[in-house]
Amino acid sequence: AIKLEISHRTVEIYRAKLLKKFGVTNTSSLFAALGGGRSEHIVPRD
Repeated sequence: AIKLEISHRTVEIYRAKLLKKFGVTNTSSLFAALGGGRSEHIVPRD
């Protein structure tokens, strides 16, 4: 939220909407539903 210069509450609201949309109860399950959260196209940032 800080890096994006948005409210922490905004992040919480959008996370809750995604959890509901994908029918999961936690962020780990959301990443699993999205394919495990790993991709060759994602490059980690420092």
